[in-house]
Amino acid sequence: DDISPIIGTLYVIEGSTLGGMHISRALTTHYGISVTAGHSFFNPYGKACKQHWQGFAKWVREKEPIANASLAIEAARRTFHQFRECLLDVERS
Repeated sequence: DDISPIIGTLYVIEGSTLGGMHISRALTTHYGISVTAGHSFFNPYGKACKQHWQGFAKWVREKEPIANASLAIEAARRTFHQFRECLLDVERS
């Protein structure tokens, strides 16, 4: 079985934790909200965020010889699109 679509989807999900780390830091810096008081969603790995990303990147490199880049990219695009549609649905309601 080709794991390329899984790689593309996980790239979006795991990558979002890096952005969440910045959001988390900004919430603490600008609003004084701690992770334990309301924004742990944006910081699921805590201080290990970069370590998790590096582990994911290592896993992808190990799978790369059998992965189809175009399938991975298409899966990533679909995942981004689905997140966008969900957010637009929330905005509309």
